[in-house]
Amino acid sequence: MALLDRFLVDYAEAPSVQRIELFDATLAQLWDSRGQAAAPHPILNAGLVQVLAQRRAAAVGPWRDAQGRVRLAYVGLIAPPGQPLALVALHVDPPPHFHAALQQWPLPYTRGSARLLTLRDGAVQYWSDLPAESYPVPGFDSELAFAQRLLRGEIEVGQVVRGHDDHGRPALALLQPVAGTDWLVQVEIDRASVLAHARNNLIGIGLIGLLALLLALGGARLLLQRNQLAVARRAMAALQRAQADLSRSEAHYRLLAENATDVVWLYDLEPQRMSYISPSVQRLLGYTSEEREQLTIEQLFEPALATKARQLIASHVQRFVSGDTTEALVIELQHRHRNGAVVPVEISARLLLDAQGQPAQILGVTRDIRARVLAERQLRLLSQATEQSPVAVIVTDAEGQIEYVNPALERISGYRAAEVLGRNPRLLGSQRTPRNTFVQMWDALRSDQTWQGEFINTRKDGSHYHTAVSVAPLRDAAQRVLQYVSVQMDLSAQRAAEQQVELLAWFDPLTGLPNRKRLLAELPQILRQRPGNGEQAGLLIVNVDRFKAINDARGRNLGDAVLLALADRLRLQLDTDELLAHLSGDEFALLLPHLGHEAPAAASSLLRRAARWHQMLEQPLEAGGERLRITLSVGATLLGGMAAEHPSEALRHADTALHQAQEAGGNQTVFFDPHMGQWAAERFALEQDLRHGIEQGELRLYLQPQVDTQGQSKGGGYRFRSTSARPSSSRAILASGCRSCCSAAKRRPAT
Repeated sequence: MALLDRFLVDYAEAPSVQRIELFDATLAQLWDSRGQAAAPHPILNAGLVQVLAQRRAAAVGPWRDAQGRVRLAYVGLIAPPGQPLALVALHVDPPPHFHAALQQWPLPYTRGSARLLTLRDGAVQYWSDLPAESYPVPGFDSELAFAQRLLRGEIEVGQVVRGHDDHGRPALALLQPVAGTDWLVQVEIDRASVLAHARNNLIGIGLIGLLALLLALGGARLLLQRNQLAVARRAMAALQRAQADLSRSEAHYRLLAENATDVVWLYDLEPQRMSYISPSVQRLLGYTSEEREQLTIEQLFEPALATKARQLIASHVQRFVSGDTTEALVIELQHRHRNGAVVPVEISARLLLDAQGQPAQILGVTRDIRARVLAERQLRLLSQATEQSPVAVIVTDAEGQIEYVNPALERISGYRAAEVLGRNPRLLGSQRTPRNTFVQMWDALRSDQTWQGEFINTRKDGSHYHTAVSVAPLRDAAQRVLQYVSVQMDLSAQRAAEQQVELLAWFDPLTGLPNRKRLLAELPQILRQRPGNGEQAGLLIVNVDRFKAINDARGRNLGDAVLLALADRLRLQLDTDELLAHLSGDEFALLLPHLGHEAPAAASSLLRRAARWHQMLEQPLEAGGERLRITLSVGATLLGGMAAEHPSEALRHADTALHQAQEAGGNQTVFFDPHMGQWAAERFALEQDLRHGIEQGELRLYLQPQVDTQGQSKGGGYRFRSTSARPSSSRAILASGCRSCCSAAKRRPAT
């Protein structure tokens, strides 16, 4: 490119070059040495098309510009390394010696003229004027001039002919072509002056004069050709130097052209066929170099699209003819691959005009946009996924100003997008997020790492919500941060679920009171404090008498209503630091941690609390729209040292006392003592031995009649004996029969 730049600058300063223009492959002007931006003259435009098609330099012109001046140009191809194909046009004026050659005729003693002309498109065009000393003949028919006769084929070039010059006078003329161009030189001499001179000289001298005329004509022709050749040689020498320097890049250019993905093509409007398609069509559509020369629009498109393509071409041409000078056309269509597959392409095309300025061809470039279409589709999918995502997405610039939020952020935070765009995400923050969280986040982001954590944000209405946050930096190729992307998931539902799980784990879902698990967790904490301060604690377990009868008779809905009403009344009796729990079904428990330091006083306080409950339930309960009277069985115990290590032991003691209260008829309170625990253990062992004896068939029933002193039968007795040989602490009880049971029953303590 440096060589090309030096050439253009140096050559633009040459005296014979008036102007230099550069055009791209679509004939759009790229550069003008005079800084003029204008469409090329139709003749120059046709010459550019010819050079582009034939791939070789050519002389173009002459033509007349808007000021009527004669113009001539030399056009060549340029292929800079790594750059697309271009064309250069060198504008030259006819040099002074060229005009001098024409003005050296006629001879001093004759009248005549020498003119430069062309025959184009059925018309004669003169490029030099008649000498000022010529005088026209009035009424002369210009159709009789030598050039018009040559145009009609009445005379031939290279022959001396007789006729009338351009002013109607009899003359002799010679029309000679200029090699390498379509130019003609017309040399005329007044016939009357030649005849007059001949009459004044000998015939031999006349012959010599005629010979001199021929020699003069030949000399003029040779001089004209020599001067023209000198001009052409200088221009072509410059182009050849540039072409020689650029020819070294030809191999690179060909490699680039053959491997380019874009397809360059040329379409003739008449006869409506492709005149050229570049080799890259094989990579794009699968057609070989032999097949591409015969391709038609119907082969390149589906039938419907082929019709549409022809309509677009016709419409574009019609708009141009109607005065719309917009030559470029860019559309997206779908080509048909040789194997039938659909290939999306972008077509950029422009009209090429002929010498008359009429549309003749369409030069186009077809680009494969499959990758772009796929990327756009993925981008649309990503955009839709982001827009429809249930998680909030925030994109900020490198300074932390919000550039984008999705609808989920609006739904979660209550802010509209317009309210947060351009602001800092601190708008959503709260004072409840630990400061160290932000320190850790920025440390990770500065290390080009993705940070994950939790924020406690604030909604527009002032409420707080937990979010799981992921923040990542987006960097460019130079590792500069362009944006930050934050994805935030609302944890409100999760936190609510966690709270609900915790509630179900520690509280009864019906009454809302702490459950058995919560009571067992609280007992060790309270009991561990007793050895240090010596304060007594107590436990009451309450059971609703005949609650099963309520469920069976009136249904579980009423039973639940009774439990809720009872829980409400029990809450009214609570003091500070006391714990009321719903253990299961119709069973409640009350933990009293502060009963004083004396055990007798603590036991009295515990029994007084139970008495208050019995008194409270003397008033009917309002449950399920009914008034019901219920009674309670209460088991009471003071918490000993074992309870601190085994909380379930305390529950067992109170539960044992509760069962004693129930078996005694209910509506009473039983206080647990160690003898009651021994009795419960003996009874449990007896029940186990009886069950085992029944299953193994080890029990024998003995009946003994009872008689009075007269020998009359008054009743009978029975006794069970075990045939088992294993030692058992319950053998004596079994052997005693019912009397053992009765004696055991008499030892039960009661309130």
